[in-house]
Amino acid sequence: MTSFTRPSVTVAGMLIYETDTQSLVMRNSANTAWVVILTGQTLYNTSNTTVTTNSTSFGNGTGGTTPGIGFVAPPSGEVLLHYSCSMTPGATTAQATQYFAPHVKTGASVDVGTDVVVAADADAFRFGMGGVVIKIRGGAHRVIPSLTPGQTYNVKMKVKHAGTAGTVEEMKVIVQPM
Repeated sequence: MTSFTRPSVTVAGMLIYETDTQSLVMRNSANTAWVVILTGQTLYNTSNTTVTTNSTSFGNGTGGTTPGIGFVAPPSGEVLLHYSCSMTPGATTAQATQYFAPHVKTGASVDVGTDVVVAADADAFRFGMGGVVIKIRGGAHRVIPSLTPGQTYNVKMKVKHAGTAGTVEEMKVIVQPM
């Protein structure tokens, strides 16, 4: 059942699950309207490979795979992305900074479609360490607003470096409906 194919004969308290909006909806007590009870589904994808940040522009890196996943926009048109990884700068200079940021596109196929939100420094979890090469784990969050409810999108994590290349591993991205 979808939000466009709801039953024409209803009763108060009736429950349906809409596959297009990923919502559980219930008919109100007056049997005059549908009320959203639970919406969306939290999705995640992980990658346990090691990716080398091979560019000063955001990309997929080399040697491994960054995580990505397709999702359906919830009725609110907003999702909250949570993303995390471990990073190791490739040098002991302050300029050796690694970046890990989300790139959102239209469509269900990961890393294919029209750009909605491009990977950007301002949204990146980043780490640079002067004087010592050390591994650190951390993450960041970003609200993605203005999505069309019921439409499919995808997020793919991108990497880059400033200064010397390093590595990113133990990567995860979570898509949470709002």
